[in-house]
Amino acid sequence: MRKYLVLAVVVLLAIAGAVAVGCGGDDSPVGEYKWKSGEESVKDMTVVLAEDGTFTLKGVPTGMDSEQSIEGTWKQDGTKVTLMLGEGDEAESEVGEYKDGELVFEDIVWVKQ
Repeated sequence: MRKYLVLAVVVLLAIAGAVAVGCGGDDSPVGEYKWKSGEESVKDMTVVLAEDGTFTLKGVPTGMDSEQSIEGTWKQDGTKVTLMLGEGDEAESEVGEYKDGELVFEDIVWVKQ
């Protein structure tokens, strides 16, 4: 009897995993991204969105000799992802969309690794 219970649990977990994947179960943009298309000056850089709401853009921009790193915060509202730099009057933000493992902004597309 125990063998059948274990088998039933394994089958249910497999079905639940398949349903989650099929229904877009990965709706969290948390992770590391590489350049896919668009603004080529950042094609050798990566974006990391951390679970704590911070992000880092790092790498060697085109035309520069050394690694650069920019840090800020991010938030998600549905499929919209907003990257924010600075605070108060100095704050700047960029709004994009997270869909199917890609962050799509006006001038650049990043793909999740």
